[in-house]
Amino acid sequence: MLKQIAIYFLIALVLNGNAQCLKRFLHSQWNMFNNDSSIFIKCINIPAEVHAVLAEHHYIDHPFKNSTVDSVQNIGATNWNFSTTFEINESELKSNKILFFAECLDTYAEVILNGVTICSATNFFRTWTSSVKPYLHLGKNTLLLKFYAPANVLQKTLGQKPNLPEGERSWIRKPAYQFGWDWAPKLITQGPQGVLGLQFIHKAILENISLHTDTLINTNAILHSHFKLTTETDSVFQLNFKITDAQASCVFDTIFKAQAGDIDFSFQIKNPKLWWPTGLGLPNMYKAFITLKTDTKIQDYQVLHFGIRKVQWIQDFDSVGQTFFLKINGKPCFARGANIVPPHSIYSKANDTLYRYMVKAAKSLNMNMLRVWGGGFYMPDCFYQACDSNGIMVWHDFMFANAMYPSDSSFLLDVEQELKQQIQRISLHPSLVLWCGNNEIDEAWNNWSWSKQMHYNAIDSAQIYNTYRKLFHKKIPEILATLKTGIFYHPSSPQYGWGHKESFLFGDSHYWGVWWGQQAFSSYRKHIPRFSSEFGFQGMPNFSLWNNWLNSTQHFYSSSLLRSYQKHPRGFLWISKYLNWYFPMDTSLKHFTYLTQILQRDGVLEAVYAQRFAQPYCMGSLIWQLNDCWPSVSWSIYDFTLKPKALAYGLKNAWDDVAIDIYLDSLQQLILKTHCWYSPLQHAKLNVECKTFNNDIVFKMNYTITTKASEIYSCTIRPGYKTTCDSANTYLKATVKYQGKSYTQFYFFKPPKQLKLKPDDIKIRYINQNTIEVYSKNFCKDLYLYDDLNVLQFDQNYITLEPGCTKKINLRASSKFKIEQIRYISLNSILQNSHHEDP
Repeated sequence: MLKQIAIYFLIALVLNGNAQCLKRFLHSQWNMFNNDSSIFIKCINIPAEVHAVLAEHHYIDHPFKNSTVDSVQNIGATNWNFSTTFEINESELKSNKILFFAECLDTYAEVILNGVTICSATNFFRTWTSSVKPYLHLGKNTLLLKFYAPANVLQKTLGQKPNLPEGERSWIRKPAYQFGWDWAPKLITQGPQGVLGLQFIHKAILENISLHTDTLINTNAILHSHFKLTTETDSVFQLNFKITDAQASCVFDTIFKAQAGDIDFSFQIKNPKLWWPTGLGLPNMYKAFITLKTDTKIQDYQVLHFGIRKVQWIQDFDSVGQTFFLKINGKPCFARGANIVPPHSIYSKANDTLYRYMVKAAKSLNMNMLRVWGGGFYMPDCFYQACDSNGIMVWHDFMFANAMYPSDSSFLLDVEQELKQQIQRISLHPSLVLWCGNNEIDEAWNNWSWSKQMHYNAIDSAQIYNTYRKLFHKKIPEILATLKTGIFYHPSSPQYGWGHKESFLFGDSHYWGVWWGQQAFSSYRKHIPRFSSEFGFQGMPNFSLWNNWLNSTQHFYSSSLLRSYQKHPRGFLWISKYLNWYFPMDTSLKHFTYLTQILQRDGVLEAVYAQRFAQPYCMGSLIWQLNDCWPSVSWSIYDFTLKPKALAYGLKNAWDDVAIDIYLDSLQQLILKTHCWYSPLQHAKLNVECKTFNNDIVFKMNYTITTKASEIYSCTIRPGYKTTCDSANTYLKATVKYQGKSYTQFYFFKPPKQLKLKPDDIKIRYINQNTIEVYSKNFCKDLYLYDDLNVLQFDQNYITLEPGCTKKINLRASSKFKIEQIRYISLNSILQNSHHEDP
């Protein structure tokens, strides 16, 4: 991130050698120390965080190593300091104004420049700025950052324990997940975790820039831009506003005179190339070049990347409830994707490459939407840029989750500044399609008995809820209206709790009947909402992950050390309960990992298929969750290293252009459905075969399918298998062939643990460094390929192979490998050799 920022400003200077508004980052040669200097670490770079620095200099083990996180809680309860010295030259000091700026000061911090306090930070989510020219000296200057332990600050400020349902995290504007969640450790971080430096302003600067599509009618787009011109003189400035397309062709260019204050103007682009989410079209982007001059000198220069698109959220009442879906450029769009959580428990340890890889990983599974969950943090610019360029829409919570918040005026004013900064920054991106006020607060207040648990009287309850309404139903809509971003606002997700029937009839839903309600996976078929914004099931991370974080992998899943990576208090109990319903139980860590991953896959895919094939009633399917913030047992699709779990491979097929769903309906009829996203199926061939594991054919059916765009084809498969064969030795295979591609789905008539599978008989053949071939003599279910050194990444895994079939698999290798390195596990081997080892 820092390298790219530096390059950006270098390019700006090269192109505009006489630019008068420059930034200098102060990132090197810092010291970190505690108050008594018993720990004093020299020559560190920022962004930095206390736990990370201590681990890098061997004062502590890494917080994730052998669950050290549980033994380093005192670090977050201690005050820490960062200091540096830097030089100011005569040319810099001649600037009319010099600003200090800092992003992501975590969280309570005093900034002292040459002995003068220039800033007192109270909010991780804000960028802090101060005018500092009077306090700078020619030559050497000293900058000191004093960070105060959040709990100590809160104790001193309030004088008593906060009387709100979630305690201290309700009051502290810091990522909520760092206080501990059922997938995250408690890790109270401190430090300068973002960019920090000085900005030198000669005469003027452009601020608060916004640019969005106002109207899109036929072949014309009307765009609106707003920015603030802040000046240090009474000069009249010349402003050049130029738009180019992806081929660098100019589509709009204007020059006008500007004076200090707010500047608003609208302009037209004819025949625009629209921004589309993946699957509907290309994510076309434009550039805006904004140049501010006096005479021949450039005072400020900004480059914006933006897209032209129109987003509408449709909430129409119908015969059963109310719709909740989006239209992009006038076309209905089914949102398929996942919730994302912060990719690391320590903000500054996640780099730009990681954020971009996260987005590409989502796209590789045919997702078109990610929800930024409200208990984490606002993502860095590189994340939104990656979503823009990859056609991934963003549902964005504001950073409020599962808590009530104070009515204190200073707290609300702090939040207001946070919201304005983040809305102005993020709303520039065409990938942003929705702002959501918070995660689960409305549901929690109404359904989780908070008022009773906290022993509130009627007056207290009314005051707390009125504060909630004031922030999420009045203040945030007012800020959004003032900033004129045109982005839809949804006050709270979900609209109704999953225990109420309205949850499946109105708005978005978090359905947790599976997992929290401990209902069978089949309940996903009976509980389909209008838009599913949360649902999921836990699975173990990939076995190879433990090689990095445990001294030894010779552990049972139930060992105390491994249990410390499971933050849900009943997580393993519930996984085991579901596992016993569907699969054989095997307590060895490798086999347990394998089984929980295919359990997770099968459960979540039951929901994904049900929701996809329920459109247009249901128009959104966002899984909880895409990623992890540490090596965790969780609901994630990718583990902490962003290595795919079994669910990832299943989702790639479930959200492919064409998909097939096979299930038993409430009348015990076997239903088959198929569907193509946004396109008609013209004379597609559907072949259905019922076979035994011995490869004997029970029956075959062939169809020719023609559908309209997005239309779902459905048929009932004859139930002859019930009387003609052993259902534990039988399976169904359905294949759709369309436009030169084949799409296949398998269906089994019994739970996996009851299947009569033969021992696996697998042969793996080396083709080249990028390809292998896998052959199975017998029917093989869920063949998982891996290597002990964790250098191989397979494009297909957890594969089902019919008897005598061969499959080519592409792979990536981080180093040269031999075919002997590849290992495998299959459900066949688990069923044949299942063993139970006492923990």
